Amino acid sequence: MNHRVRKRCIVAGLVCALLLALNVPVQAAEKPQLKLHSLFTDHAVLQAGMKVPVWGHAPPGSEVTVSAAGVKASDTADAEGRWKATLPAVNAGGPHTLVVRTDTGQEAKCADVMFGEVWLASGQSNMVWLLRNTDNGEEAIAAADNRMIRFFQVQRKPTDRPVEQAPGGPWTVSSPDTAPVFSATAYYFADYLQDKLDVPVGIIQSAEGGSRAQAWIRREEFQENPDLAADLQELKELSRKHDSLVKAQNPRKTPTVYYNGMIAPLLPYAIRGAIWYQGEANSKPGDSDRYEEALSTLIRQWRSQWGYDFPFLFVQLPEFRGRGEDWVQVQNEQRLTYETVENTAVIVTLGLGNPKDIHPRKKKPVGQRLARAALAKAYGRDLTWSGPLVKKAMQRDGKTVVSFNHVDQGLMAKGGQLKGFELSQDGENWVSAEARIEGKKVILEAAGVPSPVAVRYAWSDVPDVNLCNKAGLPASPFSIEVSQ
Repeated sequence: MNHRVRKRCIVAGLVCALLLALNVPVQAAEKPQLKLHSLFTDHAVLQAGMKVPVWGHAPPGSEVTVSAAGVKASDTADAEGRWKATLPAVNAGGPHTLVVRTDTGQEAKCADVMFGEVWLASGQSNMVWLLRNTDNGEEAIAAADNRMIRFFQVQRKPTDRPVEQAPGGPWTVSSPDTAPVFSATAYYFADYLQDKLDVPVGIIQSAEGGSRAQAWIRREEFQENPDLAADLQELKELSRKHDSLVKAQNPRKTPTVYYNGMIAPLLPYAIRGAIWYQGEANSKPGDSDRYEEALSTLIRQWRSQWGYDFPFLFVQLPEFRGRGEDWVQVQNEQRLTYETVENTAVIVTLGLGNPKDIHPRKKKPVGQRLARAALAKAYGRDLTWSGPLVKKAMQRDGKTVVSFNHVDQGLMAKGGQLKGFELSQDGENWVSAEARIEGKKVILEAAGVPSPVAVRYAWSDVPDVNLCNKAGLPASPFSIEVSQ
């Protein structure tokens, strides 16, 4: 053996000895392995009746074939190993096995996979609120043994930049053991929907307590939307002062961070629609009167990234004492969002709140109202899903006439004389109005206000109101101008 070869052997031996001394395994470089995205696990629910993307990583250049329920699709992994195969539409049913194979001989499987209806449930703490902590929670948990309802719970993960893998999971089948920690609103939504549609229902729960709407919007939207200039300025200041948005302050209040860590990694998983319960964190000066801009941007951005205008159903805040005008301003902005963004629904919850607790326990009617809106918006069912929503106000014969949409078979006042309306002569000073119902309209008069310019209803954080339709659903708070 010549001198150079002997020297290389000695060096190699010393390196191995050092690695062994440090307890570092000596082995050949591992080959890239087939890996599914974290959303694809046993018990998953895949969206029925739509094309279904399935994606992950594999050896670069390998051909990947995905099959389930008698259909298949293929793709070739790119130079970084990424692949995405899109299955054709499949009818609801199961269970099936999702099988993924490469032409290099690797294989991955997901067992007990169902095709059904998939909904994204997002927002803040009232969407997170656990089933076990609600009114009738024990009863619901005892009856939660239903393999047709499944949850994927995304873990809290604020990040500076969008990530690929969804933290949390795996998919969990509903049972008395698993359901106690499900989102109560989302569970009651799924339970009602599953009963009416008789198909599997999957919920991707991605929500975080105390989070502003802006935390769920990607950074590019703040750069492109002048209505969000204040939030863009906040982002610039935080980025200038800190090396991480997550470390800069409370991430629940920081724009983009929950979109990056908890929504971006869900794309492009096929969903039927989204339900949203949020707004409490935006009920503050400087934020409350911009809520419609933030929520509208969020809806349009999510839809754009998913590639289709899915139904987006959101809960209007119920009553709660302590936030004053900012609280009711958010309620009004939520109503305005429904008016300005197509294929949405605002779920009025006045009467279901607790004036002393920002986390009301009456989540069953909230979830069921969301589900009724879904039946109408996503599945074409002819049913009443909303209480009266103001349409317009006009002057007629010295009186103010207010008309509404969603009046069902007519308007009614629960418990006696209609109340909660105010008129203003100048838009600043308000006077309580005498109100009566005439068919599908409300007629208003107020002493000293002969020519009102504006009318409002339920304009208080804890309003004393009673207008509803004959389906018993309450009217939304509002403030609008009066047409002369």
